[in-house]
Amino acid sequence: MGSVRAAVISSSQSIASDQPQGIIAASVCIEHLQHALNLRQEWYMAILETMAIWTLAEEDYKGRHYRYLIGGEAFDWLILAERLLLEVDDSEFQDASNNLLFLGRWPEELTYIQLRRILGVHKYRGYLNYWYGVVVEEALMLSVENEIRKENNLHTDMASDTISDLAFVRIYGNTEYRLWGHFCKGRGTSHKASISLDDMKEFTYWLFRWRLVTSDSARMASDTRKGLKQIQQLKDYSLKRPTLASGLLR
Repeated sequence: MGSVRAAVISSSQSIASDQPQGIIAASVCIEHLQHALNLRQEWYMAILETMAIWTLAEEDYKGRHYRYLIGGEAFDWLILAERLLLEVDDSEFQDASNNLLFLGRWPEELTYIQLRRILGVHKYRGYLNYWYGVVVEEALMLSVENEIRKENNLHTDMASDTISDLAFVRIYGNTEYRLWGHFCKGRGTSHKASISLDDMKEFTYWLFRWRLVTSDSARMASDTRKGLKQIQQLKDYSLKRPTLASGLLR
């Protein structure tokens, strides 16, 4: 579990790149992507290499706001992949690109060593922060909610708010409402303001950081294993029921 803590503690507060040029315009990155595809490079490798040189933490594009850096540390590579795929004709690999966007699955299994080599040290660190701080954290919450349902023989959504609060108390030691208030106070925003998907990701990452501070190493490792196990179960389910599972994994 030391690797989880190290990935977060040593992360920079911007979407850093191993490239020395500083901020690179989105248009330059898109040109790089399209040039690579014109040279018949594998589309997913072209996407990854473009991610490696991308430096914008967020942008507004075609009426939508894209936030690529969560909590100043976690690199939301799936949102960037979605943004980049808007710029190319994916008709030749649409099924594979849909698997990436909806299931987080690359066409071939990429090792952490490969990802680090392609993305660079800084982006890879942000990738790990997003993996553990958002993806695994959400899976942990789902796993604990399922535990509570089983313990109380609750098989319907009738008590979903109650189950959620019980899960928050079990994982974080407090209710979602109170933790959301702490989160908003730290950001200087109203806890009654409208909530976007980006806000929920920020909150999830904040909860992960909360656990880092309030949990001992053994508890942190145990909860992380629980989240990873839940992710594997969802992936196994997606192989059997891909249409339904795509909604669960998003």
